[in-house]
Amino acid sequence: MWFLSKQVNSIIYFSILIFASLTLVWGNFPLTLSACFLFAFWLFEGDYKQKIKRLFTSTAALFFLIISFVVFSWALFQLPHPQAYKDILENAPLLVFAFVMGSKERVSVVQMHSILVVFVLSITANTLFNYTYFIFNSLEYDDVRNASLFMSYIRLSLYTLIGIVITIYYLFYHKHLHISKKQRIVLWCCFIWLLFFVLFLGSITGYVVLLTLSVIFAFSQSFKQKNRQTRIMFLLFLVVCLSTVAGIFLHELKFFTKTEKVVVSQLDSVTLLANPYEPFNQNSMLENGKWVNKYICDTEINAFWKLYSDMPIQGKDKKMQPLKSTLIRYLTSKGLRKDASGLKHLSKEDIENIENGCTNYRFANNHYLSHRIYEILWEFHFYFQGNNPAGHSVTQRVEFVKCAYKVHQKNKIWGTGPANFTSELHAQYPLQDIVLPSKYWNKPHNQFLSFLVQYGFVGFTIIMICFIGIYIYAQRSRSILSVSWFVITAISFLNEDTLEGINGLVFFAFFGCFFLCSQPKKARIKHAK
Repeated sequence: MWFLSKQVNSIIYFSILIFASLTLVWGNFPLTLSACFLFAFWLFEGDYKQKIKRLFTSTAALFFLIISFVVFSWALFQLPHPQAYKDILENAPLLVFAFVMGSKERVSVVQMHSILVVFVLSITANTLFNYTYFIFNSLEYDDVRNASLFMSYIRLSLYTLIGIVITIYYLFYHKHLHISKKQRIVLWCCFIWLLFFVLFLGSITGYVVLLTLSVIFAFSQSFKQKNRQTRIMFLLFLVVCLSTVAGIFLHELKFFTKTEKVVVSQLDSVTLLANPYEPFNQNSMLENGKWVNKYICDTEINAFWKLYSDMPIQGKDKKMQPLKSTLIRYLTSKGLRKDASGLKHLSKEDIENIENGCTNYRFANNHYLSHRIYEILWEFHFYFQGNNPAGHSVTQRVEFVKCAYKVHQKNKIWGTGPANFTSELHAQYPLQDIVLPSKYWNKPHNQFLSFLVQYGFVGFTIIMICFIGIYIYAQRSRSILSVSWFVITAISFLNEDTLEGINGLVFFAFFGCFFLCSQPKKARIKHAK
């Protein structure tokens, strides 16, 4: 502040950044508070001439500000529409972080380490709290997506991934920094826990980012190593990672490519109780490579299910899926007939799995990579059979993208603007070839496409030039932190409307501006003790 010394102002600024890094993952209010504190500090500090001069020499900050300019300009032209006001307020943190961090002096090396370590401890505590709460409430919450109390599980996976990157930075990339044995143990514990939590969340975005970062990490470390054996070790780590993922993918894929052979004329026509089976259709769904509509007897399922469960067969399971569909898929996954004889072979644990919404016995207690890959393959199999993908997290995005592209074709140059974006999508959804239920009329879940639809070719081109500029600047910094942040951001943009909502916006703005505008230059970090 103008009446305080430069040293005191530096401490206040550092304290605000510490508060921000500490509270990033603990809800929306602390995020808003951090942005307000930064902006208020910038105003009361004074020294505007020097700060503006510094801002115009910060290339990365200017890229962030130009993106903000596009967002705010399109919203301002649509005032006084209520959605335009809302869009301006929601995107204000991007402007604040870019403007303040870009115009302030870079933090010291000690301050940088403090901010990063505080964030790692905060995200570790947050994920431990989320996981513990989920486990102790597992009867109420069966979906691992509920293991994120303060934001969406996909956003939480992004913050967890950046926490993993920071621990890797200290464990493998910061050899000149003295880290005690106890500190190294804490870092390893944080790394292992955060890695487990990303796998536990089951976010496909998290898995793709994790694999990509593993490739980057293995290559960068292998080239840095002078010892040939160490270099080979890192390359072997890369081969093992890629081979493991490929092996899991191929193992799950075989359930959709190597299906059971059925000779219709040799099928039984009635059950052991002499009730008729429904006609078999070989173009139906698959479960573990077996045909779902083979040997189904509705009469016996409806009559005998009540002997095993109090949940009505025509009702919903605990995941709000049709219980009968869950039961039929589960029986199919075990190779059992969907009749009285099949029900008889179900254990008490199987009944509980079905009631909990588990459709495949192999994944009753598995929320990890193989389960997620199988789910995605099953969704595409279901979609390509001509079924409506509503409620399926991956394939419904195909319909989101199709709808958004149709809207873009009607607003190619200047876009819909943020105020009309949602209303234009809602007007287009009923006109699509596959009409999703209205509760699934969502935005495209692709940030690049959202830019294109909202801001047209003009705004999209400006934003993409800035985004490429940020990439070049991140590469030039030669820091694993900035490069990894960009990789996480770019991949999340492909699968999510990352900037729609304060958690994703602050992830993009805070870490981007900190790594590219506030973090000390690499030479200073390297020579600091």
